[in-house]
Amino acid sequence: MKYIIALIISISFALNATEKATELAQKASAGDSEAQYQLAVLYQKGDTVEQDEVKAFNWFQQAAHLGHSDAQNSLAIAYLEGQGVEQNKALAVKWYKQAAEQGNRNAQYNLAWCYEKGEGAEKNLSQAFFWYQQAAEQGDLDAQSVVAWMYATAQGTKLNYEQAYQWYLKAATQGHAGAQNSLGSLYENGQGVEADPTKAYSWYLKAAEQGSAYAQYNLASLYEDGLGVEADPQQAFIWYKMAAEQGDADAQNMVGVFYNTGTGVEKDPEAGFHWYKKAAEQGLMIAEYNLAWMYENGVGVEQSAAEAMVWYQKAALQGYAAAQYQLGYIYANGELTEQDYAAAVHWYQKASELGYPDAQNNLGNLYEKGKGVAQNYKKAAFWYLKSAEQGNVYAQYNLALAYEDGRGVEQNYQQAAIWYRKAAEAGDSDAQNALGNLYDTGQGVSKNSQTAVKWYRLSAQQGNYIGQYNLAWMYDHGVGVAKDKAAAVIWYRKSAEQGYASAQNNLAVCYDSGEGVREDDKQAFYWFKKAAENGDPTGQSNLAIFYSDGVGVQKNKIKAKYWAGISCENGNKGACELAQSLAGSGY
Repeated sequence: MKYIIALIISISFALNATEKATELAQKASAGDSEAQYQLAVLYQKGDTVEQDEVKAFNWFQQAAHLGHSDAQNSLAIAYLEGQGVEQNKALAVKWYKQAAEQGNRNAQYNLAWCYEKGEGAEKNLSQAFFWYQQAAEQGDLDAQSVVAWMYATAQGTKLNYEQAYQWYLKAATQGHAGAQNSLGSLYENGQGVEADPTKAYSWYLKAAEQGSAYAQYNLASLYEDGLGVEADPQQAFIWYKMAAEQGDADAQNMVGVFYNTGTGVEKDPEAGFHWYKKAAEQGLMIAEYNLAWMYENGVGVEQSAAEAMVWYQKAALQGYAAAQYQLGYIYANGELTEQDYAAAVHWYQKASELGYPDAQNNLGNLYEKGKGVAQNYKKAAFWYLKSAEQGNVYAQYNLALAYEDGRGVEQNYQQAAIWYRKAAEAGDSDAQNALGNLYDTGQGVSKNSQTAVKWYRLSAQQGNYIGQYNLAWMYDHGVGVAKDKAAAVIWYRKSAEQGYASAQNNLAVCYDSGEGVREDDKQAFYWFKKAAENGDPTGQSNLAIFYSDGVGVQKNKIKAKYWAGISCENGNKGACELAQSLAGSGY
């Protein structure tokens, strides 16, 4: 019985609808513009009549000529999209304008869009702004959001964050998700309103719950950083993933980061790779770089040098400085591909011009050494300076060294001291040692042995073998610190064990003399031999004496002559005399 009643009702509605269409057709034929418009809509949708875009167009056109603004707007859409008529964007603009001038807010919005995009009319942002504002003032939420955006970006009007805030607020309070997200951004960045992370969170949440991928990403970012809400990596991951599943490339990359680092979710490099790839395939530079890194290191995917190079190049060609730097590094060091200094220079140059400090330093280094490019100390110093000014400690050290040696710049010990100090205070052990040396010699700074010891010590404590040697020497001779032979031995040994020949010789001297350590001829011989083999002329001469006199080793005049000769060739005059004496004795 219920079925029969439902069927009767359905038939009744169908008859009524057909009758309505017939009635509309009669009125339309009689010149009723509203009926013409309504009939056109029926043909457009295929509602109670067979869908027919041509007939829809014809009835829209008739109503439009009678001044029906909705029909004029619909006719413009038909011309713009080629529905039932050959596409003609200029005519679309003409009819949008007629409807807009009658106050039709949909047409005002559409006309503004045409001016903004340059569709059917020359691009004119001022006109676009004017018509968007007309629609906005009539309550069109999309128009209100666009007007706010144009104020915030100075598109077609002067930059005015306060007006942007007011228009976003109008649309946001009426539930417009895009406006809610943008309002959140104004609160987060303090644009047009006092910065308020809590309110930013509130508006992002409203938009995110409506499904806005942009808002979901922004909300996740607040959870990640603990801005406006307590930091919560799990919630950050949830919202990033919601945005990622909607295809937001930035969110896909962040989901990859979270999976790869185990932040807010169990660590899963394979899943990280999956999401990086999704974002990279959309052309997101940072994701292309991250994907390349995964391929390079075999994380979450089988290692592939070829794939790593492909993705690094994709990111680099889009202008991603980190990828350009990485390619420069790869070519300079022959990693993943054949070593090619010219290619390294090319990519370092690209990244350097984008202000990437590591690339600037490395480019300076290639200019200094003449690798892949003609040697040019001035250009080396130029790039060292660019990098140093951004805080790169290696560049600060290299620039200081250039000033100290007068290489590529006029020699200037004061400038050397300034840049050594910057790097030294940032913890660079080479710079700490070099700064200590300037205080030790009084170059560029007032001579101060105590301060020299301070910097040598900081360098030495970081394991810098030259810093260790210099600190040992200061203890050995009581310069800037109380003489302490035992402390000297400790630091000489640390340096000597790292292979520093001068320290090896001096440690041997300590064993020979028994100063700071128990006298031990064999240990003295051992360290003189190490120093000699590492090219120290004094160590070579001392080793020759030990062989000649049989100290700590069996006497061997032939070996004594050999090492004295080597030392003589390296400029040690005393060794020359020993060598001549041994030669005169028939050895």
